[in-house]
Amino acid sequence: MTALLPSAGAPRAHGEGAAPCTSFHCTVDHIGDGLVLTPCGDLDVAALPHLAGPLCRIGPGTRWVHLDLSAVGFMDSSGLSFLSRLQSRCARARARLEVAGLRTQHRQFLDRARFTLLVPASS
Repeated sequence: MTALLPSAGAPRAHGEGAAPCTSFHCTVDHIGDGLVLTPCGDLDVAALPHLAGPLCRIGPGTRWVHLDLSAVGFMDSSGLSFLSRLQSRCARARARLEVAGLRTQHRQFLDRARFTLLVPASS
């Protein structure tokens, strides 16, 4: 089971039923030798430019990355592309990837795409 880490930033509306974000953004919190990535909004093609910066922060010295998807209401193939690049980036840096907050829509989409996260995912 993947360990959930405490969020280091300001309180955020998360979970199914929470108010959606009005525009996509991704918060990056540095905690020790790791990163907490907290995207908020729909993970679609419009979100990809906002995720390039967080991906670039993963490199030598990064020991773990915690991705909290609980504030992502919708994910499409762009989200799949992001997850694939995130997994690759973590593998190159030898950083442990933790994924939390997968919603029903995320799981169904990943299942239909036959995409396997290389880590156990917590809900």
